[in-house]
Amino acid sequence: MAKAPKKSLYERTLEADIRAGMYLGNANEAEERGDYATAEKLHSKSQFWHSRYITLSGQANHKGPRA
Repeated sequence: MAKAPKKSLYERTLEADIRAGMYLGNANEAEERGDYATAEKLHSKSQFWHSRYITLSGQANHKGPRA
């Protein structure tokens, strides 16, 4: 039997949403400074967390995690 996650589904979804926004904001700041390499890395991280948020919130086309 699989162990239950340490964080609830709500907490994991909230964390993913917060991190996606944080990385997007940091990427935009890096881009404004002209640091395009850092901005690209931060955009990738933002996309990862945004995709995770979509999956956790049940908006994805595939089955998400159990509650």
